[in-house]
Amino acid sequence: MTRTEQVTFLSSIQTKLSTGTEITAEDVSSAEQLVTAWPRPEHRIIHAAAKARYTAQQPEAIEDDEIELVTADQVEAARKAAAANPSIKNLAEYARLKQQLAGE
Repeated sequence: MTRTEQVTFLSSIQTKLSTGTEITAEDVSSAEQLVTAWPRPEHRIIHAAAKARYTAQQPEAIEDDEIELVTADQVEAARKAAAANPSIKNLAEYARLKQQLAGE
């Protein structure tokens, strides 16, 4: 990125950030390149702001496959497994399932 490109990009990204215009993945990538080439604090701030705005703009779709409903039978099976073999893995799984069941 040349100095002219840097100044042009900084001007455009600052305008987008101040006016609330949509930030694109290309803007975030360019900001990252700017920080890599010239790691100044103000460039890091612009990159962080652009990345945060871009992330906030993305819709958070939750797939039905991602939602796991926990049953009391699963918690009981995990409790028995943890009692039989109290390894960290089994205890953590039991605690996770118990918390999910309580949170539903």
